[in-house]
Amino acid sequence: MSRTTHETAVLALGTLAGLILIGVGLAGGPRVPAVLAPAGSEPAAALVNGVPIPRTSIERFAEALASERPERTGAPSGGGVGADAALERAVDDELLFQRALALELPRKDFLARKQLVKSLIDVVVREAESTEPSAAEIEATYLEEPEFFRRPGRVALRQMLFREGASARPEPAPERLERARARLAAGDDFARVAAELGDLPVIPLPTAALTPTELREYLGPTVAASALSLEPGRPSEPIRTSAGLVIVIVDAREPGVIPPLDEVRDQARQVARRRAGERALGSYLAELRDHAAIQLDPAPAR
Repeated sequence: MSRTTHETAVLALGTLAGLILIGVGLAGGPRVPAVLAPAGSEPAAALVNGVPIPRTSIERFAEALASERPERTGAPSGGGVGADAALERAVDDELLFQRALALELPRKDFLARKQLVKSLIDVVVREAESTEPSAAEIEATYLEEPEFFRRPGRVALRQMLFREGASARPEPAPERLERARARLAAGDDFARVAAELGDLPVIPLPTAALTPTELREYLGPTVAASALSLEPGRPSEPIRTSAGLVIVIVDAREPGVIPPLDEVRDQARQVARRRAGERALGSYLAELRDHAAIQLDPAPAR
């Protein structure tokens, strides 16, 4: 199969999931998601091998034609698309669709199979997530997973920077660093030592406590990781960064907190919807298994 033919066939399978699943549901299998269930008979614009093409679908094909490049459609740039052209496209699509089924592409073609599975999962999950959770469900989600809503702790710290090769101070950075460490070990004030021996950072740290994410943004991942592991009041070991050598000291830590439900109700509502989608998918898979005849090869895999 050529690349063009393959892509065309795969594109034709875009609507395949709904048709197959509706057929399975009507044949007495597992329930059909509401968004896939037939909505009643619609006037047909055409019959292709006995399969009706609803008139309501022609508009979508007209929009698709209008969005294509003029050199592919033969239509003038900016011009509209006639109903006859849209109907012809719908017939072509149905023919390709039926041929893809006849060739068993949903089973043989990995991309087509993957798209079908994804389409069904999306449908099942979307149907469950479209329902507004009740106040009780929102509260239950909050109580069942309180850690999900925890706000990260914060750290108040200061840094001492020693630039290498770009400092206004004549003394080399490593020598200033060792002098600073000796003075800190002797109990000298961190701010005074930084002012007398260190260099000014390009972006000064805020005086307010910072979250882990904010620490990484200001200091980079290496310095942030060291700061998060430090005990308050104890200077860190020297840390080499792109800006130079750095020493940090943690002044205070604020523990993470779980806010009250009223402050995270919107977030809890979204989590409740996602959990509903996960439960719906699990239930649907269990229902499919209940209606299926599954035989597993008892031989151990080699």
